[in-house]
Amino acid sequence: MPDTKKVLYIGGHGKIGLLTTPKLVEKGHEVHSLVRNPDYKAELEGLGATPVIADITKQSVADWAQLVDGFDVVIWGAGNGGRGGADLTFAVDQDGAIALVEGMESLGEKAPRLIMISYMGATTNEVENDGGSWYAYVESKKNADNR
Repeated sequence: MPDTKKVLYIGGHGKIGLLTTPKLVEKGHEVHSLVRNPDYKAELEGLGATPVIADITKQSVADWAQLVDGFDVVIWGAGNGGRGGADLTFAVDQDGAIALVEGMESLGEKAPRLIMISYMGATTNEVENDGGSWYAYVESKKNADNR
């Protein structure tokens, strides 16, 4: 199949990841699904994906570059979405995403295509800084998407 792609889906056990993976596999793509929790391995394998275990909050720019090298497409579907508090939201939705982008940029022409899943209005949305999770989510997505 000439359009077959080697895909890394980051955040593969999230709602969108679990819906997307079988569709990609059905189309003949080789899907690798990055999750932090090894308990998800069997479920991801059942969907046809190869699990990749890594913690987004611990990946350096160099780690990301090494991890994504050789993929055709990287899909960022990860996100804390405020569930773990503001600090974890910044660590995942902002710092992790930006480190990924910088790691991919370091690969130059070898870099895979990036699909960043976000939300409508993420690049311009403004909310009051109450120090809470929603503020962290809005700012994180804005900073990462505008990177």
